[in-house]
Amino acid sequence: MDRAAPGRIGHLGVRGTVTDAVAADRPCGRSVTGLRSGQEHRRAPTSARMTSDDVADRRGRDGDTAETGATDVEAELAASWTDLGMAVLSGAVIFVAVITYTRLAGLRSFSKMSSFDFASTVAIGSTMASVGMGQSSLLVGLAVLAAFYGMQVVVALLRRRSNINALVDNEPLLLMAGNRILHDHLAATRVTVEDVKSKLREANVGTYDQVHAVVLETTGDISVLHGGPPPDLDLFSGVRGADLLA
Repeated sequence: MDRAAPGRIGHLGVRGTVTDAVAADRPCGRSVTGLRSGQEHRRAPTSARMTSDDVADRRGRDGDTAETGATDVEAELAASWTDLGMAVLSGAVIFVAVITYTRLAGLRSFSKMSSFDFASTVAIGSTMASVGMGQSSLLVGLAVLAAFYGMQVVVALLRRRSNINALVDNEPLLLMAGNRILHDHLAATRVTVEDVKSKLREANVGTYDQVHAVVLETTGDISVLHGGPPPDLDLFSGVRGADLLA
């Protein structure tokens, strides 16, 4: 009995110790939970501060972008007296060169008798602008202009041959035969009926019965023949659809 008592007491003592430890853990658990809640509560202002920092950083980047844009505008508007002087000199020289080349090549230089003439005129104007804006050197611009004028003279001489003429120029097309609008020809050239009517008004055509023929030329211009006696059919040689006039 005396030996068993200490065992029970020891056993009870162990149980009591475990129970006390569990009981002791409960306030500790509440303390840990409260500690975690406090940490999360303290993190919230940190997140808010990070968001404010992001907004401030974004505003700073926007300010830098605006400042860079203003700097680019100032750079575009700024020019030294040397640059301005060279621009004026280049413009004057290239203008005199165009006049000189035109006198040498003849009056046909700026005509629109063919699609090649139109392309040459556009190319010459583009070269003049490029040199005037400083995108190309003056010497290169003069050489390019000389090449354009030379090619125009050579092509004009070669166009006297029918095979070269057909290779360089588009074929004229009949758009109206008398008072009849050729809708299939309009569709082939992407010309609308309103475009034809506009040209008829420019030619002072009062009625469709006054029209003899309307031709879309190789340069893209529209010719209107109206009034008076019927035109000679030989005027329409080389015009696609001229057989509809017979």
